[in-house]
Amino acid sequence: GLLKIAKLLENNGVCGIPTDTVYALAASCKNPSAIEKIYSIKDRPAEKPICICISNVEQLVATKPPFSPLLWEFMRNVYPGGISCIVPKGEWLLKLGVGPAYDRVGTRESIMIRVPDHTATAHLCEFTGPLAITSANPSGEADSTHHDMVI
Repeated sequence: GLLKIAKLLENNGVCGIPTDTVYALAASCKNPSAIEKIYSIKDRPAEKPICICISNVEQLVATKPPFSPLLWEFMRNVYPGGISCIVPKGEWLLKLGVGPAYDRVGTRESIMIRVPDHTATAHLCEFTGPLAITSANPSGEADSTHHDMVI
């Protein structure tokens, strides 16, 4: 099933996925137009940035972002988990695989990163690379905590 979802995301699709906190809408960071679809589906204001999720902290380590030792220690202690970290953007995001979506995720200066504590989501990110995600609920409505709410 995850391979089918990965293929859908690779082909410019958007999918509802579970995370460790709420259900989310996901798009591949290889497809900025799919990220635009998320904004349309949710009726999300353009000025509200979208975060990314990855499968594990070691993906970040490999890209050598200029994080402080304290931030690395924090990330290693809380990930995977329901916490997001806002960090400065940089060339390291291109090495991570954000590439084409660099301008469609985060703000001009920063990006929020999550490593969800959800096995299916982590495996999906292993197949696809970083995913742009945001809660699946329409903007301003209650969080989607059950798959029926996503539909």
